[in-house]
Amino acid sequence: FYKARDQIVELAKALKFATDMGADPIPIKEALTEARKQFENKEYQTTIEVSKKGLADARRLAHDKAAADVDKCDGALKLGKKLGADMTEAEGILHRALESVAKEDFMESVSLTGQCIEAANAAMTRGEWVATTNCASPLRARSARSSASSSWRRGESAVSGSSSR
Repeated sequence: FYKARDQIVELAKALKFATDMGADPIPIKEALTEARKQFENKEYQTTIEVSKKGLADARRLAHDKAAADVDKCDGALKLGKKLGADMTEAEGILHRALESVAKEDFMESVSLTGQCIEAANAAMTRGEWVATTNCASPLRARSARSSASSSWRRGESAVSGSSSR
């Protein structure tokens, strides 16, 4: 009785966890419904088996969600590199996300992949601005960005070199 009850509680926690992660909770909901039904019918061994299957599904769904998010982050990184953006920050975050997946800390990995995508998008946004300077190489583009930035701080127009003050 107690073990069956504890399994249902764990399954309910797994359902909340999967929902919070953004994973598809339907298989877990179905398992929880079935486990509760079996528990009410005093089929405690069946309750335990159904709950264990539901917990295994929850673990698989969490892993799949984390892996999909890592793939999205990796895709954003590759795109940013292709555009010539500095993806150092995003790469570091992706590495931490992969470590979290390896430790089965799926909530942390999902959080980190969200941060990774934000960092990659920010880097690409900066890269798009640099691309509008019509510089052929990333080194010259960084130099142009630096020059334009320092000119802006001095109050000069980056295009004409004249002062706007």
